[in-house]
Amino acid sequence: MPIPKAVAVLAAVVLLAACSGDDPTPEELRRERVEERLADTFPPAQVSCILDGLDDATMIALDEDQDLAKDSAELATYSFVVRVCTADPNATATSTTAAGGTGTTTTSSPAASTTTTTAASGGGG
Repeated sequence: MPIPKAVAVLAAVVLLAACSGDDPTPEELRRERVEERLADTFPPAQVSCILDGLDDATMIALDEDQDLAKDSAELATYSFVVRVCTADPNATATSTTAAGGTGTTTTSSPAASTTTTTAASGGGG
């Protein structure tokens, strides 16, 4: 009977198509874990704003550490982004960190725009 065989082949194709999705990247998995932690404290709009504002180094630190180091650039970035995102629900905060620890954090909202540049602390010469 050709009909049952065709149905079985079609079912196999549909099953394979449903299971062949791409696995999430490590960055996507990290973002999910950090998002879950933030969702315990912040409403969804603020969580989204915070996630969009964090740089890679801060995202990694939030994923790996329960508490960020008190004097770390990651804590400074996280604190700044949280302040921006909780003060203005329409704000966007972005942060980037260059080699050597220099970073720029930009805040935009309908009311104001701010740019903050931080330099790494370290030994001088």
